[in-house]
Amino acid sequence: MIGAWIKSRLRNSIPLQAIITLVFALLILPALAIVIGFSFLENVSNLTALSNRFIDRASQDAREMSGNLLEPVAEAVRLMAGAEETTPGFFRSDGSSNFLYDALISVPQIDAVYASFENGFHRVVTRVDDDRRRSDARIPANAKWHMSFIDDFSAGADRKRHRTFYETWPTPLGGYSTSAANNDLRRTVPQYQLVRQSLALVVTDPFINPDTGHPVIGLGYPILVHEDFVG
Repeated sequence: MIGAWIKSRLRNSIPLQAIITLVFALLILPALAIVIGFSFLENVSNLTALSNRFIDRASQDAREMSGNLLEPVAEAVRLMAGAEETTPGFFRSDGSSNFLYDALISVPQIDAVYASFENGFHRVVTRVDDDRRRSDARIPANAKWHMSFIDDFSAGADRKRHRTFYETWPTPLGGYSTSAANNDLRRTVPQYQLVRQSLALVVTDPFINPDTGHPVIGLGYPILVHEDFVG
């Protein structure tokens, strides 16, 4: 059929070179299209596999970084809970502030450590940076550490938060007390609510620290005394 078509074109004065070129194109283009299509699919497959490897590696790196960031903090809060479980009432003692301070400085990524209880009592030790100073003009300019405790609910209208500041722990620079009659960390601290529900170690989504204005992640661990949840 091709031969007859070529003879017909010759009779119509179409140059032989043009006919040969056209026939070559008709023969080669389908094969070229197949090669291009195969190469495209192969490249897509290779790029997909490479992307998946990068994603898997990034995911693994993220898990390792999260573990390195959070596991030391988790160990610190477990030890804190154990102190109250073995000695109920431990965090009501002034000496427990030194214990919290040691926990705070044991891991550089910790901003604050505290024990908070169902009866409303709360004791915390925090770092003091420029952001925390800006939140309260009464914080001494040279303060580097802060400890406070909140009376339990039995104090009623006289319930207060008692704050003390330090440049060098444990020598106080000064402090003050403010009303805490309406302060209920059981309802306002996300990790407290999660721990109460799960009775296990919890890690919160990022939230804004009201004292610094910066995002933080909260870790919490239940305090059980005689198998009862107390804080």
